[in-house]
Amino acid sequence: MSIPKMFQSRGKRIASDTFPVTSFSCSLDETFAVRRESYPFGQQDSENQSLASISVKTEPILRSKDKQKTVLAVLLEYRDSEAAYVHDLHVARRYYAERLNGHVKKSEWKKVFHVFLELCQQATLFESEISKAFDEEIANMTEDIQVSVRLKPSVAKIFLKWLPKLSSVYSRYCLDQDEIVTIVDKWSNSPSMSDYLQECDSMAKIESKSWNLDSFLVKPMQRFLKYPLLLNQLYKSACLGMIQDYVLLGEACHQSELASQRANEMKRRRDIVVDALKAVTDTQEILVLSTDTISKKISKLKTSINVFYIPEHEYIVSLIQDLFSSYSHLVELRTSICEWIKYSRMHYTHMHAFVDSYVRFCKETPSIQKWVPISLELQNIAKGAILCLIEQCQKDVLKPMSKAIHYCRNPLYIADVWIQRASAFSKRRHSGLTIEADLESFPLLSNCLLEELPTLLSLARSTTDECIVAFSKSQATFYATVTKSLTPFVSLFSTVNFSNLRAIENLMDQTVNNSTKLV
Repeated sequence: MSIPKMFQSRGKRIASDTFPVTSFSCSLDETFAVRRESYPFGQQDSENQSLASISVKTEPILRSKDKQKTVLAVLLEYRDSEAAYVHDLHVARRYYAERLNGHVKKSEWKKVFHVFLELCQQATLFESEISKAFDEEIANMTEDIQVSVRLKPSVAKIFLKWLPKLSSVYSRYCLDQDEIVTIVDKWSNSPSMSDYLQECDSMAKIESKSWNLDSFLVKPMQRFLKYPLLLNQLYKSACLGMIQDYVLLGEACHQSELASQRANEMKRRRDIVVDALKAVTDTQEILVLSTDTISKKISKLKTSINVFYIPEHEYIVSLIQDLFSSYSHLVELRTSICEWIKYSRMHYTHMHAFVDSYVRFCKETPSIQKWVPISLELQNIAKGAILCLIEQCQKDVLKPMSKAIHYCRNPLYIADVWIQRASAFSKRRHSGLTIEADLESFPLLSNCLLEELPTLLSLARSTTDECIVAFSKSQATFYATVTKSLTPFVSLFSTVNFSNLRAIENLMDQTVNNSTKLV
């Protein structure tokens, strides 16, 4: 039986054409059931698929919008809280620092507010710069501007640029916290000061939610320790391509955590350093420590097999060697400059004494007209020019050099203590012995040296370079003065007739001997 034409396919066959409408083996209902099963989707299924497809496409967009809202909320919180914090700092400055200046001891006021005011200034500059970055980031996200076309510095870049300055001033402020609390308690318990402080509190409450001076003074450290939390919150809520310098933001999170940890450890580190300095005997003098002494101690430490079980020791040892070498060079350079100035003065003093004697010897002779001006100029050089040289060297060379030498002394004392403890620590660790109380702080002392010695080395080297350049300029100025003074007179000389050379030589010897005795 042939299939009717109305049921034949036109053109290309499709899957449904293979199923007959009627057959001798199945009913019409069964046939339609088979045809329905042959289609991928029914009408209802097709509608469900379309809705699912739309849902799949819109879900990432909705998630992105939610993420963007979260990032905007974090940016706004960071920006607004930073502005509020700086506002509170200035409230404390106006109603406490400025009003208490003159009402309390100068030393106490300086201890409480000196670093605080410096911190207030740095925080203001930082807030001004980073708030612009926040505003720019918020505007870019609101207007959906691509990250690739954003040109202004990002939040991460500005934070990393400011972090060293902020870390320095906040760490110094942290070190003074115990003394600050003691002084403020003293003021609060003083009958003459308590009423005045309450007046300051009342005025400050008009502009801030903080209660008293204590609450204002604790804000800086609270804020500094909150930076890692805010940055991490921003980093986790955002993603690559959503905000500018996202990868750099991760580095800012890491560096801020390290800075916060350092600030928290500053007090303990200072106590450890003070204890290490106390371990140095009163008779020990760093200036008489020879390079050989330090070298022998370091060599002994290096040859000990135990030291190599702590890799950081090798780097600290090399830093100590470099610092002591730089320190020794500074001391030698200062000594050489002082010697050069001393002998320059002696040289021109002796030359003036000799020429002055020769002037007297040549009295009433034609050549005296040439020697008298030279004698006067040499006298001026021996007094005026040399004094100017000494003053210039003292200001531009010797003072900075002495300051750098002074900075190196305590670290070298501590390094000497560290060398002794390093040997004991590594031996006990290698032998499996317990680390007793006297060495519990050794790892933290090592961390102090790891962080501080490179800075001191850089300071010593830069100071040496600057002093050498300054001394060269001082020498050049001095020689230019001498040349300018003597050239006009020396150029007038022609051949001199020494009629009595033996008498001149005897007189010269006698004059030089007398001058040496006077000096």
